[in-house]
Amino acid sequence: MNLTRGLFRLWLALSLAWVLLTGWAGYHDFQLTAEANVCADARDANPQLGNPFDCFDRLSGTLTASNLLPFGSSVAVCCALAVAFPLGTLVVFFVSAWVIRGFRKPTS
Repeated sequence: MNLTRGLFRLWLALSLAWVLLTGWAGYHDFQLTAEANVCADARDANPQLGNPFDCFDRLSGTLTASNLLPFGSSVAVCCALAVAFPLGTLVVFFVSAWVIRGFRKPTS
């Protein structure tokens, strides 16, 4: 049994799932923001519809990708989320493997 290969494949599958989930959350965030902008534009053109800022009230309570990281545009946030965590876990894996190999007896 090759433990390293199995862990790498597990990391690859989980990373792919993470990237897909982050992409879906980003798309959902973009869609909600676009709908709020259309609503605000319609209310701005016709004041009888109400206050344009009321369109954005429903965005404040939802968990969106832009709420997770407070910098940059939504695209930058989604890219940072999609890439940072899988690469971070890969680095932790390699560092852990390096540390564990340091405790082995020399074979010479």
